[in-house]
Amino acid sequence: MDTLDERFLVYTALATVCAALCALVSLAAGLGTFIQAALVIELLYWLAQRRGDSKGEQARTF
Repeated sequence: MDTLDERFLVYTALATVCAALCALVSLAAGLGTFIQAALVIELLYWLAQRRGDSKGEQARTF
């Protein structure tokens, strides 16, 4: 599974949870949660890519 497939799977699950949150609580709560979680996910992917973890390489220590 490559990074694009992983992201699609993660964002699909996130969108499903946030859609349920929108239906049960409010649009602002669901949208706010989606935006916050998406920012954290992208930050983690970016950090992993900079360390080489996303390619299956061994992490470098600084």
